[in-house]
Formats: sequence, structure tokens, C-alpha cells
Amino acid sequence: MKYLFSFFITTIIAVNGFAQEVGVGVSAQGDRTIYVPIKIDETFRVEPSIYYYKNKDTGDYNSTSESYELMIGIFNLSQQSDKSKIYYGARAGYSAYHYKYNSNHEHFEGYKIAPTIGLEYLLVENLTVAGDVSLNYSNLNGNDRTRENTTTDTELSVRYYF
Repeated sequence: MKYLFSFFITTIIAVNGFAQEVGVGVSAQGDRTIYVPIKIDETFRVEPSIYYYKNKDTGDYNSTSESYELMIGIFNLSQQSDKSKIYYGARAGYSAYHYKYNSNHEHFEGYKIAPTIGLEYLLVENLTVAGDVSLNYSNLNGNDRTRENTTTDTELSVRYYF
């Protein structure tokens, strides 16, 4: 995990050196994802993201679950008008899930791939709103078994570019 995190941070710093604009974005629908969009040029963007979720139930079940993802997205951008762009590409990276229920513990980790297409609209200078759809595939291993999930996801995001 520490090697993956080191690689993630190194990639962000290296790509940032070539970038024209760097921004920060958050998902607006409660997805708990933080994006760091890095515009390489007008038609190419690299977008590292971090997702974290923790839930604790202290009632009868006494359970705790935790999920996190470190992803990097690579997107092509196509100008549609003065204020809108279509982007398409994929996000890929590390994903983990931990679950504790009384004395039972489950720990899964692996990878996630999410081909994505979306539309970004410039509201005012440096502030955009974007909607995208993705097909998510994850493969997580742990507890002598594998968890494979395939889902679709829609997302609304707000991004600010510095």
C-alpha cells in the first residue's frame, strides 16, 4: 500500500510539472470523491482522485466498514462550444474494502477500472460543472476469495481550476 501511495504522489508531482492548469473538484452527489484535474493541454487531462468512506454501527450489530480508492483518470477532451467540452477515457487504480462484524473480519484489496464519458460546462471563469457516466469493474482479493463487481455509475461534479 505504501508503494502504491508513493507512486500515486510521484505521478501527481511529475504530471503537474507539465500541466497548464491544475484544479480541485468534488463530487456533488455525496460520492465522497475528491478530484485533482490536471490539464496537460486543451485536449488532454490527467485526473487523480481519492475516495474514502467509513461507517460504524454501534447498535446490536456492532459493525464497522471502510472503503477507499486511489485512482488516476486519463481523458481526451473535445470542445463542443465556447463553454462545453465532452471528455472520455478511463479511471484505474487501487481499491480496498474492510468489514468488521463482532469478531468476524474481512479485508479485500485489488484494482478498479472505470471507462468514463462526460460533459463539462464552464459556469464562470475557472469553475465548471460536469456530469459523467462510467462502467465500473473491480476485482478485490482477500479472505481466501475474490469479490468481482461490475456496476454503472453517474456522477455530478464541480471543479475549480487555479
